[in-house]
Amino acid sequence: MYAKAVGAILIASLIQVAPALAADPLKIGVLMPTSGVFAVLGQRQLNGMRFAIEEAGGEVAGRKIEMLHEDSEGKPDVGLAKARKLVLSDRIDVMAGIINSAVALAVAPYLSSQRIPLVISNASTDVLSGEKCDRYVFRVSYSSSQITEPIGLWMAKHAPKNLYILASGMLKVTQKGKLLNAVSAGECVGEMAYARRDGNIRSATVTAVQPSWAIRMRVQDIDSLSEGCRARFIEAFLAIMADRLAMLGNRLVARV
Repeated sequence: MYAKAVGAILIASLIQVAPALAADPLKIGVLMPTSGVFAVLGQRQLNGMRFAIEEAGGEVAGRKIEMLHEDSEGKPDVGLAKARKLVLSDRIDVMAGIINSAVALAVAPYLSSQRIPLVISNASTDVLSGEKCDRYVFRVSYSSSQITEPIGLWMAKHAPKNLYILASGMLKVTQKGKLLNAVSAGECVGEMAYARRDGNIRSATVTAVQPSWAIRMRVQDIDSLSEGCRARFIEAFLAIMADRLAMLGNRLVARV
């Protein structure tokens, strides 16, 4: 449904494209990944655009719509090369699509220099609607800050004030007798007690499977730590994340 809606909005936006002879087709270049890690999302949005063009009767403002697709592979250099091909060889009137922000950032300046409107269907970088806002760049989806800023404000108001890091042992998290998660040493856990201060039972309960030690740290202390030794903090955090991703990859390989 989202992909089809994107296509419908794109059709509506094309009415604003500079007029030409009615006999000339309106050439829409679509830069969408149909291979690589973004292939599934790219193919769905490409299908949505095709459905929207079909529902519009294959034309807009009296001009037949001709959609020319190129696979960006989700790579900035490939996307820019394909954009140049669509502009210089295929002589498109407008560019649409783009899933990931890296491709959008690579392509947008070139299209602007050629005075080719770009209608972004997915790439959410704030840069193109902020510091590098351009009269030839339009967006029919969302920008990253529309999601992250409201969540950040909510978390600042409602999130737990303490973070617990399990130093040794193992914990289990259950809800109404059902196991939700198992927490090992080095991992974080939120609630560390059976009951709230008002006496009511928590919706999820953490219990020790083995003798365990946990370190409690206030969120504001983490903020202070990251400010005081930012480079070391980030380096340590990235090292932990790299180890976690490697462990996840090994588990996925084992399952296959």
